[in-house]
Amino acid sequence: MPSSKTSSFRLRPGTADDFEAIDRISITAVRRYDNIPELSNLRNVVGLTREKLQQWLDDGKVFVVEDTSKENEPVGFASAFPKDDVLYVNEVVVDLECQGKGVGGVLMKAILDWARDRKKNEGKTSKVSLMTYAEVPWNAPWYRKFGFKEVDAATVGPKHAEKMKYDREVRDMVKPGYNRCCMLWEE
Repeated sequence: MPSSKTSSFRLRPGTADDFEAIDRISITAVRRYDNIPELSNLRNVVGLTREKLQQWLDDGKVFVVEDTSKENEPVGFASAFPKDDVLYVNEVVVDLECQGKGVGGVLMKAILDWARDRKKNEGKTSKVSLMTYAEVPWNAPWYRKFGFKEVDAATVGPKHAEKMKYDREVRDMVKPGYNRCCMLWEE
């Protein structure tokens, strides 16, 4: 009987050289929304540019998870940066093949640890925010497992309120039965 290869994941800082891998992961992961007709248009709002990745790196941090059983192939990434005095999670994305294997948890733990370090070393708040869908199982319900709670974006700060408005009015991300929400984690 052939032995099965077990995936082993390693976290590392992202760099501008990760552009192709991050773009590939984004494109494949958004396919999960194809099973939700109201949200299948999300495929049209995903699009990474080298400039956008560089902005993420300049403004905050990008974390990459590699699968060491696949020659260190990147299989997930997260980007976060300070916004309104909290860490804002811009993206947590895992390749479809690796979803449900703990990659997202590794990425989320890295962001939460960064928030704790900011509080300890810089005297910043130990808070993390994000925007997501309340009803999609791999969105708000998944974040609740880490202690995130739904909040009014305006209570987090004016930049959060602007982002929520942008998602609703410009990006057209609110669809019947699927509400965009702001979530906050604090310790």
